[in-house]
Parts: sequence; structure tokens; C-alpha cells
Amino acid sequence: MKRFAALACVLALATGFSAVAADAPDSDSAAAQDSTAPPKCKKPILPSAVRKVDDPTEFTEKYDAYQQCIKDYVDAQQVMSQKHIDAANAAVKDANDYRDRANAAMKAAADK
Repeated sequence: MKRFAALACVLALATGFSAVAADAPDSDSAAAQDSTAPPKCKKPILPSAVRKVDDPTEFTEKYDAYQQCIKDYVDAQQVMSQKHIDAANAAVKDANDYRDRANAAMKAAADK
């Protein structure tokens, strides 16, 4: 009977960790959501089809600068995304390790 009660406590404890963690938002998770601001790249004004472009190289230079700005933005977002994935995976691993230690402690206490 003691083992059954201890097993019930372990199961309740293990499922309780995930429920509490899911219900408790914190500033770290809010900060992760705030990092999705759109790029601040200035789009060059498109030349009108009606008028001739005064200086096509000027537009091309502005267009190239815009494209580079977007590329830099995308690269930065991908780096940030990977950091968030790594942080989330580390948090899950830490929580799982803690759950395993808690379950082992509960089992050890029940076996005494």
C-alpha cells in the first residue's frame, strides 16, 4: 500500500510540474515574443512606368541597399530564432532532469 501511495505521489508530482510550468508565464517568455519587430529597411521609390528614370544607377544602388538590409534582417532573425530554440530545449532538458530527480527521491522515500 505504501508503494502504491508513493507511486501516486510521483505521478501527481510529475504531471503537476508540466501543468504549473504551462500556466505560469514569465518575463522571459514575453521577451521572446517582443523580438519580432518588422525590418526598418527603407524601400526605394519605384520609378514610374510613364516617366523615364533620371538615373538608373541611383535606383539600382538604393535597391541593392534595400535588399542587403532585408538579408541582414533575415540573417539576424534566424540567429535569434536558433538562440530561442536552444534556450527552449535547455529549459525542457532542465525540467525533465529535475522531474527525474524528484521521481527518484520520491521512489527512494517510498522504498524506506
